[in-house]
Amino acid sequence: MHSGDPADAQATPLREAGLLHIARHHLGMYSCDEPTLFRTLARVIVHRHPALCVRLTGGADGRPTYTRLPQIDLTQIVTFTDTDESWGRVVIFAWHDGIGDGASGVAFHRALLSALQATEIPVHEVRALVSVPEDISLIPPLESLADLSVSLVKVCREVMLPTSWTPLDSAWTGRPVPQQDTSAANVRLLGYSPEETSRILHLCKSHHATLTSVLHTRGVRKSVHVDPCLAALLDAPADEMCDEVSMHHAYPLIMTRPPKHTSWLAALPWDTATDPAVTLQNQAQQATEQVSMLKFLFGNYDGYFKGMLGKKRKLSLQLSNLGRFPAREQGASGESSQSEAATWEATDMYFTQAQSASLAAITVNITGTPKRGLGLTITYNPNAVDDAFGESFFRQLNVALDEMAQLS
Repeated sequence: MHSGDPADAQATPLREAGLLHIARHHLGMYSCDEPTLFRTLARVIVHRHPALCVRLTGGADGRPTYTRLPQIDLTQIVTFTDTDESWGRVVIFAWHDGIGDGASGVAFHRALLSALQATEIPVHEVRALVSVPEDISLIPPLESLADLSVSLVKVCREVMLPTSWTPLDSAWTGRPVPQQDTSAANVRLLGYSPEETSRILHLCKSHHATLTSVLHTRGVRKSVHVDPCLAALLDAPADEMCDEVSMHHAYPLIMTRPPKHTSWLAALPWDTATDPAVTLQNQAQQATEQVSMLKFLFGNYDGYFKGMLGKKRKLSLQLSNLGRFPAREQGASGESSQSEAATWEATDMYFTQAQSASLAAITVNITGTPKRGLGLTITYNPNAVDDAFGESFFRQLNVALDEMAQLS
């Protein structure tokens, strides 16, 4: 977040920024009055998420550091936008990977909902400038929490093995990365009711699969990247904003609907769909090795990312599943911390990731809604695939999920 007076002289260093760096933070809200949102955000920022009270300094000298902001001017980070009634009241929270992974978005919205339900603050006490306590602290970076040792086999496979000897060489990954980085993306949404979601998940479970593993299986031969969260493995607080995500790569074979089949489900190889579910459950202990490989860049992160420009894309499909967004925060006993007759509630939920030109051709982000529905965001990179391909992927995924949702 940005301060009303962001002078470095007023900023208190908290810790070095770690492997992934914050670039910016922005939040916008539609159709809500300013006092309500400001007093709510003040609670969330000061009492719940210290990660929202920092800025990045020192990047030019190679030692980026998160520093405490003495105060935060909410008028500089909140945008109210008039929109049509079909959107109603919508909160959009945008943040950088440097201060939080996908699960951190869930943590923020849970805190926001909890603050909305809290005792009202008199309007005359609402301030646009939020003073940040001096004693805030951040969760240490991933490299300080995890064992980042890496096996010799992993090093040889990732560093010494020529690309022509790996599955990536023959995998479809869309068009090469352009020479200039961009963040262009086309986004499509899919939403399913609690009843439809129940049918989808029941079908997956009956075949010992998960929704993530089914989506992992359905597609062309590609380089698939799945984002497992390491927060539980590292004993990080569930409601804390932090960046504890790793990745798992795989190369599933082509899955197409045979000509004589009118159903995606009839053609789906459930035994193949089961394998990724088992792999992901057992993969957490090895997930940190992917992060460990960053040490072999010896700090040359800029060179690493710039080196992707103009080259073969490494990722075809990226999957990330945040699980269900809890309707209410849970206390230590597991009981709901808010009353049943809550004034505020969250209904639908969607999550998406920023799209650099060098990232996956297609990204699918999944999250459950508070009412046990399902929200999917499908993003395709126009630098990687044309509109016809991206729209076809979206339509076919829609057809497949609709078929699952309609089973009785």
